This record gives sequence, structure tokens and C-alpha cells, in this order.
Amino acid sequence: MESQQVNDPVLSNIYANAFNIPIELARILAYRLPKYGEASKFLKPQLSDLHEPDLLPDIAVVSDRLMNKIQKNEPILIYGHDDPDGFTSAALMFKTLKETSRGEAPEIHVYIFDREKDGYIINPDILKKFRRSGCNTILTVDFGISSAENFRIARENNFELLVCDHHETKLNSFPMPAIDPKRPDSKYPFRDLAGVGVALKLAIFLYRQILGLSSEEFFALKKEFLALAMIGTIADRVTLLNENRVLCHAGIDAANKISYGWLHEFQKIATIDFGRVISEIIPTIASAAYVDPQMAIELLVSDETERIQILVAELKEMTRQRRSKSDELLKEVLLTAKLYPNLALCVVPCVGQHYLGSIAARVRDHYKRVALIIGIKDDRCHGELRSTGLHLHDILSQHSDLFIDFGGHQKAAGFTAEYRDLEPIVELITKAIDSQTNIIEPTVPVHPEATIAKDRISVLRPMLPFGDGNKPPLLTDGVSLYTIDNWLNISEKGI
Repeated sequence: MESQQVNDPVLSNIYANAFNIPIELARILAYRLPKYGEASKFLKPQLSDLHEPDLLPDIAVVSDRLMNKIQKNEPILIYGHDDPDGFTSAALMFKTLKETSRGEAPEIHVYIFDREKDGYIINPDILKKFRRSGCNTILTVDFGISSAENFRIARENNFELLVCDHHETKLNSFPMPAIDPKRPDSKYPFRDLAGVGVALKLAIFLYRQILGLSSEEFFALKKEFLALAMIGTIADRVTLLNENRVLCHAGIDAANKISYGWLHEFQKIATIDFGRVISEIIPTIASAAYVDPQMAIELLVSDETERIQILVAELKEMTRQRRSKSDELLKEVLLTAKLYPNLALCVVPCVGQHYLGSIAARVRDHYKRVALIIGIKDDRCHGELRSTGLHLHDILSQHSDLFIDFGGHQKAAGFTAEYRDLEPIVELITKAIDSQTNIIEPTVPVHPEATIAKDRISVLRPMLPFGDGNKPPLLTDGVSLYTIDNWLNISEKGI
């Protein structure tokens, strides 16, 4: 085929010489990152490029409150989201609160919410349970900021609420301290951190305040935290640029330099690379949400080799089972899906909200449009939305009166509602989607970004990991179009 590439040959040659990289890679970078400084940081992500944690709103207040609880040896409840980002956030904060205690550590509890039982807000029954054991402080991770109900529930149950989150919020004022780079008043330079990225910032701040560690000393001593941050960041499908790219590269390096606990169990098989993180480690950890979320926390904080081996084996078996079930459900959904110009809709009996989310993502990818999968159970609707570009959280926020609760991000959101409201919910979401433009993702770019022989594809390894913000490039070998994935596998795209 005739190659119509979209790069600047002069800038490509400058990059190739300045960065000492193959010209094929330089061409892609010249097209995507025409500013030299941005290209340099992309190729050589450094921990020194991370922003200071004290730029985050309320981080000093949250830190002071936690330090006060630690000094008084008062118990703290970590309340986390039921996905790998939430699991890694909770494990990181559990270790932080234990390790920054001087003398006897306070009792640190971890509760990972059950999406079907608890919904998207704090369950007051859970607070009452921990209140009876003497706990009156709750730290939410990867959760908490989206709904004013969380602040009300904490106050009515006499809990001090401290929020460490990264989700979208329409709130403009917060009755209790809330760390989140997406707050309307946030001055933090990078708003797209994962929940574990925000938790890592809080950990850095606490180690500095309590133990006097600089950021450089923290990163040298707490390499496991970087590995946790990498796992949660990739799993949450945030933009893999800027700070997130730094955390991914520092984390993959750390994951192969330390050998204990959960990392050692995965290292026994082979070197940990981005391909294994995406295809093996994240799915293994994610499977805990389908059986018992506490299994993920135990895996990530335990130092008992035999117990870790048992947990990994059980979670891998669950991964095999849920993948099989997910494949069966997808076939059923594709047969019954109702297609609109910009939406694929399917209403099914609820088989588990986690399955709904994974199916919604696969339906979105299959039809290249917004997917809405609604599961019906006990007169309630459990909905999962996945988008290629439409801001889903904004849509749900605009019609919040229709939902019992809801939460999420721009491209992934979920809700619980009464069955009687199903029809107006579908109608409103359909209208909101149709009112938008350019929301169906094109199959491939118009032109290849570089000509590369397929036996030279390894020259693009420095671009990894691919994901939002750093899509796999469209390439040509002069004959056909193709692209690659995080394993550098080739996928043909036609002639």
C-alpha cells in the first residue's frame, strides 16, 4: 500500500539523534509529541517529574487528622472501592498507617464495599458495626467524594470522615476534609491520577510529616508502594501519560527489584512486564471482588508465603471461571442488545454487578459506541455504562434524582435505581448521548504513523504501556496496515 504518513521528517531526525532512538520510533513521537520537553519526559519518565503532594487540596488537614489518631492509638477504618484500584489504595494506606506509627500501632480496619449490597455510598450499618468496636474515624480510598450522602451518613453516625479519592464530583463545598485532584477548587496540575495515585501522595506526605523522609528517601525505601501504584493505575484505565506514566515505569522497575510477599509469588513464574500485569496480575487481584474483596487486601498485605500461595491459586481459578462465564454472557447480550445510533443497550437478569461492568466494556468495544447494560434484581436496576468519549458521570449527575446512588468517571459509571424508573432512565440517557457529537470511536486512524517491518516491532517497546492517552500506533510495513498491543503482538488492520 502507499504510505501517507503524518510526521515531520525534520523533527523526527532531531528526536532520533537527540534521544538515540530508531527513526521509526522518532517518527511516532514527532507526530504525537511535537514539543521536545514532552517527548523527552515520555521516553524517560522520572520520579523527580512527580508533583509535590502538598499541592492537593486538604492533604495537610487529612494528614494532621490521621497523625492525631495514630498518636492517640485510636482505631481507623479504611473504606475502599471494590476493584484493583481500590484494593491497591487500601493496601497502601494500611501499610502506611501501620508503618508510620511510633511504638504500638493503632488498630487499622479495612472494609471493601460490596457494590450490590452497599451501593455507591457508605453503608451506615457498616459504620455502626465498627463503631461498636470503638472506631469513629473513616478514611475512604478510591471512593467517597461523589455524593454528599457520604458526608451526611458519617456525621449522623458520629464518624470523622476523611476522603482520599479521584472520582468526579459536582460538590463545591466539603463539610469534612477531602483530597481529590478533580475537586472544582483543586490547583493540582494533573487531575487524572488513579485512586492509588492519590493514596500514594497521601502516603508520601505522611512519611514526610511523621518520619521526616524526603520524596527521594521515600521512593528508595518504599518500592513496593510504587508497584502497588502501577497496578492500580493501569487497572483503572486512567490516562497513561504524565504522572501516571512515571508511576507505571517506576512501578514495573520496582516490581522486579524487590522479592517478597505477593510480588515474589508472581516473580516465580517470570519477569514482571506490562503484558503480565495486564493479562495475569490485574485479573487475579480483580477476581477477589467476585468472591470476597478481603482476599485482595490479605494478598497485598500478607507476608506469609503459604497463605499468599493459597490466595493466588484460588484467585487464579476464580479468574478462569469468571472469564468463561463472561464469554457466555457476552454471547447472550450481543444476541439481545438493542442498537441505537450511538448506544448499545441490553437489559438482563442481574448476575452480578461486576459481570455487568466487564460486559459493558466488551459491548462498547464490539459496537464502537456507548454501552449500557442493566441488570434487574429484586425490583431494582443495576446499571453499568461504558463510553468511548462521552462524559458519563456528568449525565448521571444531571439526573441524580432518578438514582438511588451512582458513581464513576468520564468513561465508566454505574448506578442503582428502582425498576419503575427504568424507562425514563433509558430515555434520558439515550437523549443525552444523541445530543453529543463525535462520540463513536473510529476503527483506526486515517494514516499510519510509521513504516516498520514486522520483525522490527520491538523498537517500539519504549512506548509501553499502551492505554488511554497513549494508544497503540497504526503502522504499515509497506504492504498492509497493522497495530500492536502491550505484548507487542501484531493485529492486522487490512490493506
